[in-house]
Amino acid sequence: MSRVFSYEEIRDGRVPGSNVFDIALANFEEFSQNAVDNGIIDGSFVYGSVALGVANRRSDFDNFISLTDGCVHSYNTVKNFFASVVELNPSIPTTPMVYAKQALRQGRHEIDRFFGQHLACDHRVVIGNDPATYIKYSDQPAGDILTNYLAQKKRRLTNTYVSPEPLDLRDGCGLQRMLELPAAVGRKVVQALVEVGDTDEPLGNSADKLAVIQKARKVMGQELVVPRFKELIISMFDELVRSNADYDELLDAALNDDVSKTEYESEIIGLFNNLPMAIEWLNYVELAILPRLPRSGS
Repeated sequence: MSRVFSYEEIRDGRVPGSNVFDIALANFEEFSQNAVDNGIIDGSFVYGSVALGVANRRSDFDNFISLTDGCVHSYNTVKNFFASVVELNPSIPTTPMVYAKQALRQGRHEIDRFFGQHLACDHRVVIGNDPATYIKYSDQPAGDILTNYLAQKKRRLTNTYVSPEPLDLRDGCGLQRMLELPAAVGRKVVQALVEVGDTDEPLGNSADKLAVIQKARKVMGQELVVPRFKELIISMFDELVRSNADYDELLDAALNDDVSKTEYESEIIGLFNNLPMAIEWLNYVELAILPRLPRSGS
């Protein structure tokens, strides 16, 4: 996640240091192995930047847990397990994806197969049995998956923009979602176009955000069904990437006491005001990409 911190979090030392993610991973492996040994968890894994070893201060801790069964005791055990992980690593967002093994096997979950590809990438730390080997996915058309995903993104960005609190920077806020759009949406678009044979540019390591962004920009710059949207899509894509880099510079300045609270929050509001542009970008992606993909009823 492209985390955005409040000025208070920065001043209070709640921005993760370079070694915190390694400690969190070790804690997760220890607690998870214990739960596997006691028959509570069938298997778990850590994925994303932490597993790849490139987590930075703006990363979160991506992890997945498959319970041996869906009983109350199993959920309570995992709840206590994560309370311990969070207590030991309070500066890291640690929200697990938790499912019962049987539900994963039977396809009783909301995970689409494109996200499943990301979950099953080579760069993971697996404890116990690997849940990625037995998750069953629906045969939902690629166009439906991308349609639903883009609609979800637009809803979150819109909800944030119409909020009267532009400085509400809690985890998962629309501003964070906006800054991660090039990697998140880019990954999904490339996966969909590869599946239907409209690009011969395979994604590669989906946990490497920089590589995903570069590949997504290249694919979106190819001839699209509606070529007149290409220039707009690429220019807005680049603006979103720049916005994320600008925030990195702002965070550096705040950590070095080079900007005041007023200056910092003014820059955050400037980023906040880019939310409508991000929503417009998603609209152009829909118009350019969705006609290439199969959808229900088509």
